[in-house]
Amino acid sequence: MIFCGNCGGKIEEGARFCDNCGNPMTGNVTRNTSVESYQRPGVGSLASGFILEEKEKLVMEIEAELWASSSNPIARFVGKIQRIIASILGFKQKGYWVITDKRVIEISTQVVCWCVTLGRHIKYVLPSSVKEIGYTREPTFGCFCPAYNLYYESFTQKSSILLKDADEYGALRAANAFYNAISAG
Repeated sequence: MIFCGNCGGKIEEGARFCDNCGNPMTGNVTRNTSVESYQRPGVGSLASGFILEEKEKLVMEIEAELWASSSNPIARFVGKIQRIIASILGFKQKGYWVITDKRVIEISTQVVCWCVTLGRHIKYVLPSSVKEIGYTREPTFGCFCPAYNLYYESFTQKSSILLKDADEYGALRAANAFYNAISAG
């Protein structure tokens, strides 16, 4: 198995760039036969590449659906087409919300020209700035296939993330996990 020397993310054999951080793989890889022999705390277990502190426990990692407008199969299909076109043109973006037992982190990465990382933004959500946490259920294509969005509102902004394949229970679970992490901080 190959790991990125920059972020520690898993790399497919023969890949020229890290899918996680966009770093070129020329001599900047680590080869191991087991993930455990290489892992720094959190590396290998988080798709976002975020490194957890010692004794910090992951509650959930939510990958942002940045292309589809809902979890509706038609909207996801349209989103997949948009993602494929963007990929052909060399543009890729990923976003995650990492919720641990101690904090909440927003992570977003944009890559252009297949390998140039425009930026990786990591934002720690401060408990003192959060006014409201919740989720919304919005209809898409009539009343079929509702979309669930987890959101929080701070004094300076409002952020939301579409929950992939979520139902009412999953959205409630995500909102509770967010609240518990903010309350623990």
